[in-house]
Amino acid sequence: DGVTLPAVTNQAPPYTVPQLGFASPLAEGKLGKLAFAFGMVSPYAPSADYDPTGPQRYTVVDTAIYQFSWGPSIAYQPHPMVTFGLGLQAKALILEQSLVVAANGEDNPAGDIGVRANVTDAFTPNINLGLLVEPHEAVSFGLAVQPATTFRAKGSAVLDLTTGGMGAAVEGDVDRFQDGRCEPDQVDPVCANQDGIGLEIKLPLVVRAGVAVRFVEDLEIELAAVWQNWATLTDILLTDVDPELIVFGSPAELESEFALPAGLRNTTSIRLGGEWRASDLLELRAGGFWENGAFPAQRMTVALYDPSKVQIGGGASLYPMKGRFRFDVSAAKLFFPKLTVTDSEIQLVNVDVLGFNRPPETIGNGTYSSKGWVAAAQLSILFGSLE
Repeated sequence: DGVTLPAVTNQAPPYTVPQLGFASPLAEGKLGKLAFAFGMVSPYAPSADYDPTGPQRYTVVDTAIYQFSWGPSIAYQPHPMVTFGLGLQAKALILEQSLVVAANGEDNPAGDIGVRANVTDAFTPNINLGLLVEPHEAVSFGLAVQPATTFRAKGSAVLDLTTGGMGAAVEGDVDRFQDGRCEPDQVDPVCANQDGIGLEIKLPLVVRAGVAVRFVEDLEIELAAVWQNWATLTDILLTDVDPELIVFGSPAELESEFALPAGLRNTTSIRLGGEWRASDLLELRAGGFWENGAFPAQRMTVALYDPSKVQIGGGASLYPMKGRFRFDVSAAKLFFPKLTVTDSEIQLVNVDVLGFNRPPETIGNGTYSSKGWVAAAQLSILFGSLE
């Protein structure tokens, strides 16, 4: 509509991705080889921290996501050419998010209602499956499958009516907002606690496949592809929302379920890398990938920005003490295109506590840009014989 709003920038600090694992052979005999492993990984979960009064507030103010997976795995090699893998996973999700919803469907600070949700799913089981085929010492084929995971988290939320101008219009089962919770204040009620809310989010089926070749001594080249079924995540559902609000002397009926728009599409990533053993002490590697974005331009938001992207990186490994220790370091740069959206399908969340029944405004149009770095360090220790 020709309106130009100020630019916003994510001020969240870099986030860490801890990993820890242990692996050991269990048995070797006529029936093949068996190995055991136990590990913990924390998949990528970037945080967000934006101006709470900025134009992006209807999609995100701040977000902190903590996701963990841990559990045992076994590998069985019935023949030198074939290895099977099975992993059992216990997954956990902790999500803290703040955003603003509209009292009457308009992009108008006077009708802003702040929402902060804290939800946790402490345990959701899953598995992963793997297959490695090595028909020749110079060629390896790999396949891995991770089924979809549906998190059903429970927690609490706070509606903060001091965000806009709604505080004076509301009375009843509401209190004063302080330090992330509502404190009793019957004189000036401006917020409402809500315990027992639910959040449902489905993470995709993931299929990985690759081939590695070693036709030149001390050099390995690998080509891989990763497919993720993100199209199954249509919306992120916030459920069991039922605070008791009285607006201008009458009960206000809020929707008990909010659908935070997702509308993702499936992604495919093509990856190419190489590894060169320069000496018994040093190994060098480099590689990169291209991935199509999970969002079409019409579904892009500041909260969920995932266009097509390219990553290029490199790394090295040191093997001191005859390989007893291994030190890995790597770094990579992510390249995102600058994207201008003029036909957004993203609308603000309209709770319509005033009963105006106005259609919600479109809020996703604008120019998006992003950049990122990834750095990693790892230590591996070999116990037992070096043979």
